[in-house]
Amino acid sequence: MTEDNTTAHAEEILRALRVALVGVLEAVPSAPVRVRLSLDGAELDISWRDLTRPALPTVRADEPAEPVTSQLGAPADAVHAVRSPLVGTFYRASEAGSAPFVEVGDVVTCGQRLAIIEAMKLMNAIEADCDGRVVEFPVADGSPVEFDQPLVLIEPT
Repeated sequence: MTEDNTTAHAEEILRALRVALVGVLEAVPSAPVRVRLSLDGAELDISWRDLTRPALPTVRADEPAEPVTSQLGAPADAVHAVRSPLVGTFYRASEAGSAPFVEVGDVVTCGQRLAIIEAMKLMNAIEADCDGRVVEFPVADGSPVEFDQPLVLIEPT
């Protein structure tokens, strides 16, 4: 095959794969989490999230997240902020529909899991770095977080 024929053949295969992909996407009610096209083997690999599990809540990046606040009202200088060690998505529970690791008002100990941050499909534990009582979650569940952003406010004991 000449180079022009090889290029034309590759473009024909990609065009056929695109048509097949569009047909599949139009027939399915939800968006895939991964799409992979291959050229020489003419493969089409599409993955969807597990539709039997409820989706985790999402927050658009251009919408401010509504913080979960406390009625316990510790003075601002008497609280310690547990901060995000990385950029990701903040979750108060291990999965959608599960009970949160801790609630406002709970007494926690150093090393106790408070939340998780999902980054690049890895779940990273967020642990208390002091003993105390949880007074506020300045970040809403399912919200994107930045490095060093306060996640949990604790009144040290």
